[in-house]
Amino acid sequence: FGLVYIDALSFGVPVVTTVNSGSLDLIDEQKGILIPPKDSKKLALAVIKALNTKWNPEMIKKGLEKYHWEKIIIQYQMLYNKVI
Repeated sequence: FGLVYIDALSFGVPVVTTVNSGSLDLIDEQKGILIPPKDSKKLALAVIKALNTKWNPEMIKKGLEKYHWEKIIIQYQMLYNKVI
């Protein structure tokens, strides 16, 4: 799960990345392009496609609320309180 995905998406920028557990949690066809690992030809084509696609920045940003640091801090505090 890469923070770089959240950073890009929070600015409304689509992501081109390989399929992995982190990318599958965040990236769909409205937020970027997923490609198989170790396929440079598909990567090149995906970058070209992404550059030529009219993306909706507001749609890309949608759904990231749960990743705001304020919410994450509260979740950690709750977890720590539970453990203590």
